[in-house]
Amino acid sequence: MSAALALQLTAAAGALAGPWSLASSTSSPSAAPVARAAAGVQPADGPVVLSAAGLWAGAIPLAPLSVGPDGALEVPATADGLGWWSAGPRPGEPGAAVVVGHVDLNGRPGVFAGLGSASPGTLVVVGRGPDAVRFRITGVARYPKADFPTEEVYRPTAASELRLITCGGRFDRRTGHYEDNVVVRAVRA
Repeated sequence: MSAALALQLTAAAGALAGPWSLASSTSSPSAAPVARAAAGVQPADGPVVLSAAGLWAGAIPLAPLSVGPDGALEVPATADGLGWWSAGPRPGEPGAAVVVGHVDLNGRPGVFAGLGSASPGTLVVVGRGPDAVRFRITGVARYPKADFPTEEVYRPTAASELRLITCGGRFDRRTGHYEDNVVVRAVRA
């Protein structure tokens, strides 16, 4: 990662640009911080994911999430919750807004259970009424957590973009975590 980008992300996030520490340059699986559940996070007064054809049902409030002292982005406390990285842009503002949710949690399917099967062209609507912002999915990728492309996912963008992130791949019963992350990219439609 370039020093200029690291500085931009560090300033924007108060020392971190997402669920993976900028200071961590190792690809060792044990070096990747684990996301922490957000305790008592309340939904934001703004963005609400209204629809994503066939991916989830209904309007789901986005809870603001922050980065903890361990360098991990908080995650929603429930399987049916979504959160957005509140140190980054809000969905619809210039830049890449990051929304995270569970694929499953404690044996319950998560709101992002079908995210890995998203298709380019699928419309995602964030907000309500005349203030709603529409995004079109442009790509779906899966990355080993140890090789997560932090710079690519969190880098500043001039246009309004959306990143939807969940866990995926093989579930490691020994660690209690999935080995990969699914990242869906979308641009303003």
